[in-house]
Amino acid sequence: MFGILKKYLQDSSLIEMYFYSGENDKFCCGKVVSLDDYYFTFVSFDPYGRYDGYFVRRINDLCRINANSKYINSIIALIDNEFVEHIKFDVYEATIPQVLRLSIDNKKAVSIEITDSDSLIIGIVSSVEDNKICINTLNEYGEPDGVSTVYLEDIISVSYDSLDERKIERLYNLFQNK
Repeated sequence: MFGILKKYLQDSSLIEMYFYSGENDKFCCGKVVSLDDYYFTFVSFDPYGRYDGYFVRRINDLCRINANSKYINSIIALIDNEFVEHIKFDVYEATIPQVLRLSIDNKKAVSIEITDSDSLIIGIVSSVEDNKICINTLNEYGEPDGVSTVYLEDIISVSYDSLDERKIERLYNLFQNK
């Protein structure tokens, strides 16, 4: 899949991506913006053509890619002409550290999926050093919920600036301003 992702990275095509996810495959629609040997980052769009953040996924979890489909054409028609990628990635730099740095620099929440865990770690990354990261965790209501430390090699996926993270950030900011 690396070669196929590289092709879509180079031509900036919108694609459908299907991921192995236990019993059911997960589906996303987006555009590849960076790629390394193990992971890739894509900007995601929801079924209504709205921007839905950046996601980092393992290449090996990808089981199918569709391009030039009727679904893709409908999303292209729905995407707001005003949408501009506001984050520039180094296309061949390690993808996970780039997204984690965005969380630190912009004080924005990420959701992190790690191996052998059914739950996501959601919060704002405070540091990345010695192959581990520290995250000031937030619960689903935007309330601080401790600090988590995770090894980089245990990360399966990261999402940044999706609708879910933006909701939690808004709630967090409301509580901080009271």
